[in-house]
Amino acid sequence: MTTTDTPVYVVDDDASVREAVGSLIRSAGLKVRTFGSAQEFLAAPRAEVPSCLVLDLHLPGLSGLDLQQELAKADVQIPIVFLSGHGDIPTSVRAIKAGALEFLTKPVTDEDLLNAIRNGERGMDDLTNYVASISIVSTELLTQGKGRTFSNYYTFGNSIANGTPMIPPYPITNGFRIVGLLSTPKYEPYETVSRGATNVSYFSNQVIAYVRSMTGAASEKVPQTDQNVHDLTFTYRMTSDIVPFSDFSRDWLNLTNYSGPDLAWRSNYFIFARNLQTNLYDVRLLFRWPILPNGNTGEGRQPYRTMMGGYLMLTNEPGFSGLLPSPYRLHFFEPRTYVKAQ
Repeated sequence: MTTTDTPVYVVDDDASVREAVGSLIRSAGLKVRTFGSAQEFLAAPRAEVPSCLVLDLHLPGLSGLDLQQELAKADVQIPIVFLSGHGDIPTSVRAIKAGALEFLTKPVTDEDLLNAIRNGERGMDDLTNYVASISIVSTELLTQGKGRTFSNYYTFGNSIANGTPMIPPYPITNGFRIVGLLSTPKYEPYETVSRGATNVSYFSNQVIAYVRSMTGAASEKVPQTDQNVHDLTFTYRMTSDIVPFSDFSRDWLNLTNYSGPDLAWRSNYFIFARNLQTNLYDVRLLFRWPILPNGNTGEGRQPYRTMMGGYLMLTNEPGFSGLLPSPYRLHFFEPRTYVKAQ
C-alpha cells in the first residue's frame, strides 16, 4: 500500500466513532479528516484527487443517503463506504444502487473496514495488488496466411511470472493500464497505404494475465511491493477474449400473425437488434489453475462470459506511436457511443 497525501474523509455525528475510525485509518498510514455532519463536510474544501468517504447513515440534518445524492448531483466522484449501526436490506440496496462502494453494519472488524477503505482510496489502482503480469501476443492476419508476430509483456518491473522473464518489462503500476490492456480485442484492424491505396488488415491478439486470488486478509493484499505476497498468493492463468457479437436469435421474431402498425412496431425490434449487433461484444474470461512449476496449468478450469455494449475505443498513452502493437495501446468501452449499422 502506497501512502497518499489525499485524506480519507469520515462523516459521523458520534465523536467516539470519529475518533476510533480516524485512529484506525491513521494506523494504516493514511491521512484522515473527520466531520460531525453532512453540512460540515459539504462546506469544507476538498482535494480534487479521488479519495474515499466513510459515511454514517443517520446524521443530523442531511442523512448519509441525502449526502450521497447531493454529491451525485454535483458530479463529485468519490467512493463511499457506508458505516451504520441501523442498516437494513432495503437501505443498503438503495445505497449500493446509487453507487456506494460498500455498506458495513456496526460492529465491523478493523480488517473489513480497512479493506473497504483501501479499495475505495485506491480505486482501480487496487487491481495492481491482484494482476501480476499481462502478455499480449499479436499476429498479423494476411490473405495468404499469417504475417508478423509481436509480443509485449507488462509487469511491475524486472520480475518473472510463471517462469518467464518479462523482457522488456513495461510497468503496469495503475488500474487504468490494467483495464485498458485486458480490454484488448481479439481482432484489431489497422490500415496500411501502398501505392496510393488504403488496405485494411487485422491483428489477432492473445491476451493472457496472471492474477492473484482476491480473498484473504488485508495484510495479504498490500503493499504490492511485498515479495512474499507475490510469491505465496494463489495465482490463476486468465485468458481474455473480446470478440464482436456475430449472431443473434430470430426465434422471438414471429411476424406471421401480425399486420399493419403492429407488424411495423414489431419489425422495429429487428432493426434495433441489427443496429445493436454492430456494438455488441462477447467478453470471455477463462481461469486455469494451479500454475505448475513447468509453466503449464493443472485441471482447474472456470469460464466466465458476458456481453458488453458500446463502442470499443482505443487510447494511445503519450510517448508511444507507430505500427500495431505499440506499448500501452489501451481499449475502453464507451457505453453511450454507438455506431449505426450500415
